[in-house]
Amino acid sequence: MSTITPLPWRSFPPSQKLLLSASNLVNFELLTIPVSAYISPEAISTLLPSFPRLEVFYLGFQPPAMDPRPAIQHPPPTRVDLPSLTRFWFAGPNKYLDQLVARINAPLLYKFEMVFHNQGGLDVSQITEFIGRVEKFKILDQAEVFLSNEMVNLMLSSQKETSAVNCPILSVRSGYDPSEWQFLHLAQVDSSFTTLLSSVERLYISEDPHLSPILEDDVENLEWLQLLFPFPAVKDLYLSGVPGLNVARTLGELDEEGVAVVLPALQRVFLEGLPPSEAMWEAIKPFMVMRQLSGYRVTIGCWEGMWAED
Repeated sequence: MSTITPLPWRSFPPSQKLLLSASNLVNFELLTIPVSAYISPEAISTLLPSFPRLEVFYLGFQPPAMDPRPAIQHPPPTRVDLPSLTRFWFAGPNKYLDQLVARINAPLLYKFEMVFHNQGGLDVSQITEFIGRVEKFKILDQAEVFLSNEMVNLMLSSQKETSAVNCPILSVRSGYDPSEWQFLHLAQVDSSFTTLLSSVERLYISEDPHLSPILEDDVENLEWLQLLFPFPAVKDLYLSGVPGLNVARTLGELDEEGVAVVLPALQRVFLEGLPPSEAMWEAIKPFMVMRQLSGYRVTIGCWEGMWAED
């Protein structure tokens, strides 16, 4: 069994000796690649067939202001098969990843993590097709949205998977200028994964515990609604922190028509804290009352923390 952990960008392309031993390679990490040492998706995909036993693949670029390379409009007609790949981590321009995964098949993949640098809108059409070719990602029914002043993190997993080792996880993180909390980035991520999100039944909305907390508290209700719209099948909603409070306020200010349209399958709401904060309870109370009057009763409960079970 061979491994490269990590392989500095200066070592690319790999030596002939490395290629000769590639049949046993299981872990390949190529990290902190500067823009000046650009490696095309075509070059990476050409290298990958040399690693038939590859299980873990990490590819990371240093954060650029923008990817200077033009996007390729048409993906190649053939793809590289990676029959053993189970974990794939990428950090860099979303357009680069979109071109790369258009060239890859990874049927056994169960952990796919993406970190997108600040670039405005997301172009992920090939990424969504790639995800659709992975069997494990067809049972994702739980979503966690973590927010901070620096980044938005959307993580999808399965409630039905009992094994933590092989639990399918699809994670998308989008960074932005910390001086501006650009909430629209989350809406862009959501709209790109509409098909995946439409089957989510359990939704968590919270602050990111590993990054600086949200300081801004003046996001418009419409933007919070854009966060909720891609989740029509959600039955259980968990709210925490400033993001949870803002979602509660947004729901509480909906009119009769809005109550019927937003989260139409919702059955239970869980507010963090024992008991929850008075502000969060008072904010969501009008929503609960209006749902009941509309004939779609929603119960409310307490949530001790991010991993608590109801």
